Amino acid sequence: MELVARPAPAVSLPVLVGGALTTVLTLMVSYWLSVRFGFNAMGLYGWYVLPIGAFLVGLLAGSGYGIVSWGTGFRIGRNTLWIVLALQILAYAGAQVAEYQALASTGMPLPAFGPYFDVITRDIRFEDDEGVVGQPLGAWGYGVRGLELLGFVGGALLIPTGIRSKPYCETCGRYMKTRQLGMLPASVKERRMWRKPDDEKAAYAADQETAFAQGQTVHDGLFALAGAGNAPAFADAVRLMKDSTKDAGKLPTRLVVHLSACPTCRLGMLSSQVMRVQGRHVSTSFLASAPVAPEVVRALDP
Repeated sequence: MELVARPAPAVSLPVLVGGALTTVLTLMVSYWLSVRFGFNAMGLYGWYVLPIGAFLVGLLAGSGYGIVSWGTGFRIGRNTLWIVLALQILAYAGAQVAEYQALASTGMPLPAFGPYFDVITRDIRFEDDEGVVGQPLGAWGYGVRGLELLGFVGGALLIPTGIRSKPYCETCGRYMKTRQLGMLPASVKERRMWRKPDDEKAAYAADQETAFAQGQTVHDGLFALAGAGNAPAFADAVRLMKDSTKDAGKLPTRLVVHLSACPTCRLGMLSSQVMRVQGRHVSTSFLASAPVAPEVVRALDP
């Protein structure tokens, strides 16, 4: 039976509903903490400019978009992402209005919302490490509000944007599960060369290039077996790669191979990266990717 891709909906309504629920719950808890304990989660800043609190609140608020998308398989498309952006901006504005209405319901004499918002924004003050409260920021308070909005919206978009980039099976409408198959050596052991003669440095550089070329050759052979649908030979090659993974992990450059596969139809995607390690610094760069037939994926199943 031929597998046919299902057309993805332009807008994922369940995803939007799930995100809206977590947004409302998060803002309600944030308001309760402010009233009950005087703790303004949105007002936490790092170095007076980093809206750490707003970002964390936004991250919790937007978690529902990612949870529902991952759990149901509804993919977060571009249109959905734009709607999420608009909803989170409206949620931030709605939270300000709800706070105003809650104060008004207590009988406190308040001006209209516009003047009220202007007053409390201009009255924003920062507290230093010693607990000393500074002077009102005045018009600069609107800059703080802008940073707060950016932090909240940015945090809310982080999870759905990350999930949107995950491998996805269009046929089954499910996100693929990704696992690392192993690593291939692509360099020789690191040596200190800065005090060595130029000829030794050149020889070392040549050894590195040769080792990378050898790793690339094995890598290309692995991809060729997968592309040809030679499941038994591919499974054998993966087992050999796993045997070399421990040693490859000790080298400054290695090729990392991943397999993403649909849990339902077993269609897969083989991908690889070049990983370079220098001290504590680790960098990765894309190397290759290729579709994998279900029988090739099944050959790796235990």
